[in-house]
Amino acid sequence: FFSELRKSYLNVRDPRTRMALIPEVRFQFCCSMNIPRRVFDRYLLELYEAEPSKIQLGKGSASRENVLKFGVRGKTFYYYYINVLDGGAS
Repeated sequence: FFSELRKSYLNVRDPRTRMALIPEVRFQFCCSMNIPRRVFDRYLLELYEAEPSKIQLGKGSASRENVLKFGVRGKTFYYYYINVLDGGAS
């Protein structure tokens, strides 16, 4: 999962901020791996909880419609941004 996530992230991230929008990464990943959104979201949250040294997830404002529609729902809030860390390359 992580190696494909990293490839998708590198294709869409902003080179200046090194952040990417989760919906863009998800689209790339799900198309290349032919998996549904809910599977991607579940694996992403599991990776984030199990190995926070590999990825950072940024919260989105729950008042924004795009965040509610396309973000990843955590336990108490929505994530909308992702940064895949260099030290976690595997």
